[in-house]
Amino acid sequence: RQVEASNGVSQDLRSFKLIIEYIKALP
Repeated sequence: RQVEASNGVSQDLRSFKLIIEYIKALP
C-alpha cells in the first residue's frame, strides 16, 4: 500500500513539473 501511495505522489510530481515547464514556455 505504501509503495502505491509514493508511486502516485511521484506521478503527481511529474505532471506538476510538466505543468511548470509548460507555463515557463508561455510568453
